[in-house]
Amino acid sequence: MTELRCRSGKRCTGRTTDGPAIVARLTICAGCVQDIQRRVNELPHLALALRSFLGGSVKLTYESKVNASHAPECPMDVRVADLLIEIDDALAGTNGVAIKDLITHPAVEREVWIKNKMTKRFLDGVDRAMHVRRVHERVGAMVGLGPLWQRRHAPCPTCGLPSLGSWGGADWIECLECETRISLDEYDGWCIANG
Repeated sequence: MTELRCRSGKRCTGRTTDGPAIVARLTICAGCVQDIQRRVNELPHLALALRSFLGGSVKLTYESKVNASHAPECPMDVRVADLLIEIDDALAGTNGVAIKDLITHPAVEREVWIKNKMTKRFLDGVDRAMHVRRVHERVGAMVGLGPLWQRRHAPCPTCGLPSLGSWGGADWIECLECETRISLDEYDGWCIANG
């Protein structure tokens, strides 16, 4: 019998060295449920912060010595406008339901914002929860609240590829290719042994 793993994959908060957390049914682990619920709660506040990145403020410009007119300082940033639409879509996808309950919902056809247009897709509760996480990460990156990925220069001890790194403040190093996870001490030892 094959073990069921958290559908968060590489983003699983309960991830171990052998992969995403093991779950009882094909869904996401308790750690991811808690993480995504936190993100749902933060999205409305992040949307308010994101609005300051829209642009389109007005300043006084002098076109001649006699006339002054109000003109936009800069055009509206459409990437921010699109992201605000995605936030609304992600929050609507939860229907105000707690993530622990949402992940049990069956697939339903929904209109979702994909690549700057509305598209119909069948999404179950886990898909909609994952959408919240992706949108939150994009908003955090634009606002500057997301963690910083720190690339490491030594190759991965498992696959040998130069794809090691860690999120700022994390106490482990992980490979983006083979998903190996090692502690900072193990990484230091690996660098000294292969230096």
